Amino acid sequence: MPKTRMIVLVGATAALLLTGTGVALAANGADDQLVPAAAARPVSATTALIDRAQAERIALDHVGGGRITDDSELEWEHGALVWEVEVDDVRDLDVDATTGVVTRDRYDD
Repeated sequence: MPKTRMIVLVGATAALLLTGTGVALAANGADDQLVPAAAARPVSATTALIDRAQAERIALDHVGGGRITDDSELEWEHGALVWEVEVDDVRDLDVDATTGVVTRDRYDD
């Protein structure tokens, strides 16, 4: 997909998510933060631009290889739609389902 078309698609998706959905105040522990009201809706693979296989490839490239050890799940994290990917039973990564950027990489306890 050409870069210009991808940028337009990302922008249009973001506009659709924010326009008409309003903003809700959600408590996150001791901190309050503004989260799009759409975050409360069920997620669907049809709303993601990055599919499960792409997200898993991105996660494996990010950590330098390994294997996917749990079913990757599409969910809302801090107002963003992400794929949660587990690598080698020790690393949890969030891959933004719109941009493909790894937004979190942590080791399991």
